[in-house]
Amino acid sequence: MGRLATDAGVFPLYEVTDGRLTITRKLGTPKPIEEYLKAHGGFRHLNAAEAAEVEAQVRENWAQLLEREKADQG
Repeated sequence: MGRLATDAGVFPLYEVTDGRLTITRKLGTPKPIEEYLKAHGGFRHLNAAEAAEVEAQVRENWAQLLEREKADQG
């Protein structure tokens, strides 16, 4: 479940050292969030629209992490 969560981008892996964020496991093509949600079981109650909302939020969070990493490295 942990690998699937990171592969889908739900749980990003990163380090913060001296206040600088570095993503330690970047996503190539992320697995669909729906794959993680179905496997988890605790999200079975979500309908397709709600799952799409979760996916949108996860992708937004990734975009913010990438921006923060870029700012911290530059």
